[in-house]
Amino acid sequence: MPAFAADDGTELAYHVMGEGEPLLYTAVHPERVRTLTLITAHALGIGFTEEHRREAAALRSAEPWFAATRDSFEACLAGTATDAIASGG
Repeated sequence: MPAFAADDGTELAYHVMGEGEPLLYTAVHPERVRTLTLITAHALGIGFTEEHRREAAALRSAEPWFAATRDSFEACLAGTATDAIASGG
């Protein structure tokens, strides 16, 4: 993240993926971050049900990449995802 920090402060938007790097970076270098937007509710301890995930996926169903990822998405929800599925193999 330091490579992206401007002297006048950066507006940092970060998909957390369960990690705390943006929070730690902001805590250590508050002068470098003007705003911090966390793009996930996981950081707040808010969980999502399978229904929530399916509703979110449905919003992207018209995207050109969606059909190619549907099987991987279903495998993740079913708990049967493997590295081969995730990599498209």
